[in-house]
Amino acid sequence: MLNTPLSEFVRPALTLTGQETIHQAAQRMTEASYRAALITGDDGHLRGIVTDQDLRGRVLAQGLNPESEVQSVMTTQ
Repeated sequence: MLNTPLSEFVRPALTLTGQETIHQAAQRMTEASYRAALITGDDGHLRGIVTDQDLRGRVLAQGLNPESEVQSVMTTQ
């Protein structure tokens, strides 16, 4: 194990655009078995993160439309 490169233990981050819907974000996170996704702007720069907890607390618990843009529920700096 000490001779195994770190890259074999780390998966690339899942990135989404802020304009994707909450529904699309949840689907992509589920398909990739990720509990979070990084949200980028049109320029490709990091804008925030959305987590399972965000989807539960800001979408389901609040009754938010899953067709809303994911950037409306992401956590920012």
